[in-house]
Amino acid sequence: MTKQKTSTGKTGGRGVKTTQGPPPNSDGTIGGRKGYKASILPQIYLPSLSSALLSFSLMVYDRFIEELIGANERRARVFVFGNGGSAATASHFACDLNFCLGAGFRVVCLNDNIPTMLAVGNDVGYGDIFVRQMGLFEPGDVAIGISGSGNSGNILRAIVHAKELGGVTFGWSGLGGVLAGLVDIAFVVDSYDMQIIEDCHLVMAHMLMRGLGEHYST
Repeated sequence: MTKQKTSTGKTGGRGVKTTQGPPPNSDGTIGGRKGYKASILPQIYLPSLSSALLSFSLMVYDRFIEELIGANERRARVFVFGNGGSAATASHFACDLNFCLGAGFRVVCLNDNIPTMLAVGNDVGYGDIFVRQMGLFEPGDVAIGISGSGNSGNILRAIVHAKELGGVTFGWSGLGGVLAGLVDIAFVVDSYDMQIIEDCHLVMAHMLMRGLGEHYST
């Protein structure tokens, strides 16, 4: 049995053995005849992500921070919601505000209530899975709808409902779609690439958490 070579790296002060992969073929692929081009995708994806991040609007970020601080001061609720990858971002953002900050935010992630979503989706319709959970929404509360396409019907319906109830509305999307035109404050990633859009949304969530953390630590 042939032993694989190992190299030693350092993580947290402890040595970690890592197995070295096979060397690339002469044509840049890795593995057999059906190997993939190891270096092509990163060379395209990373500059695209960097470009989208560099187009980031500081004005929009500052408005988000101000509105979230205001919501916390008036003890308003923050409702955040999305589908698919955007649902994961919404859940992550709610965790950051509720747990990491410890500043008393009242954040509800509507897509975390799976039994209710399934019940509404099955018995009423998927377009109502968020609206039907907004019974506690009051004037001055905040609704944050996250949709990479900007066209998710259940997101749009919940945003319109929040506006009708006198809420403050945020929309996170990419280029295209109608969400940005419906909300009070829009964060539009300068891309049509869904993965780039979702990456930037998570960056926004983390920067908001960090910015709010700095505010409440002073």
